[in-house]
Amino acid sequence: MRLLRTVSVRLLDLRCRCATELAGDEATFLQTIALLQATRSDTAIRLLG
Repeated sequence: MRLLRTVSVRLLDLRCRCATELAGDEATFLQTIALLQATRSDTAIRLLG
């Protein structure tokens, strides 16, 4: 997360762990990780692009 924050060109939308809803960037990160774990790296890269 520190690396993402450092290289990001905009502020990341992250919320407190006690929040009841995910922020947009958090949801994108989780979806990307799920795609990578499912060996669908091409889809994950497009999602982040």
